[in-house]
Amino acid sequence: MDYKRLLVSAGFIMLISLIINSGGLFFNAEEYASNSNIWNNHILEAEVSFFILTLVSGFILGIILTLVYTIIAKSIRQKSILKTGIFYGILLFILVGIPLILNTYISFAISSYLLMCLIIQNFIILLLSGIGIVYIMRYTCKFSNAGNLK
Repeated sequence: MDYKRLLVSAGFIMLISLIINSGGLFFNAEEYASNSNIWNNHILEAEVSFFILTLVSGFILGIILTLVYTIIAKSIRQKSILKTGIFYGILLFILVGIPLILNTYISFAISSYLLMCLIIQNFIILLLSGIGIVYIMRYTCKFSNAGNLK
């Protein structure tokens, strides 16, 4: 395995996660504030710790999702890198995003609007992650499970 590409992929997901989560926090600040009794203070006050935690969790998520991709790469081959990336991103949303959102909905008393915003944020993050992982791991490097794609 090319560990350099693994780290690049994890870094890509870390940045995507930071951008989407920060944007969601910025555009939905009122909604987060109205549910202030369930969130940690670092989210509500947009402290540096929020950004650091987002970076760390995004990087760890990136490593995990990239490693999973290297294991199942031959199983999800489509006709192009983009189609494979979209397929993998949707697969991630089904396997990771939906259970995460359902757990959030069950655990916290949040509004339907905020729930929909979180669903959209997670879908975008996981879809872009899937596309990014496939592009980085298949197009820019050769590893044993990559297969041949255009």
